[in-house]
Amino acid sequence: VLLLTNIYFSNYNKKKAKKVEYAGFVNSSTGKVYTIKWMFGLPEVLDIIRNCQIEEGSEIRVFEKFNGGLIIGNKHKRIAISDDAAARIQV
Repeated sequence: VLLLTNIYFSNYNKKKAKKVEYAGFVNSSTGKVYTIKWMFGLPEVLDIIRNCQIEEGSEIRVFEKFNGGLIIGNKHKRIAISDDAAARIQV
């Protein structure tokens, strides 16, 4: 799967160029709920995140922001992730 963000798709459709915009968790606000559109990274890290029932299409709340990371979670689980990992999760 090829994921393109903030790029015009004019190479694919010259008549209807669209711009896709996603926001990363790094720019998120504490207390708000977001829906994960896509995420990428090391398979081992993604397996840990998915084992916490956090995956594409799920709703995630940002519980806390701290220097270098975030605490995110859903109704059942909470995890702390670094800003680097949060940048790879688009909402």
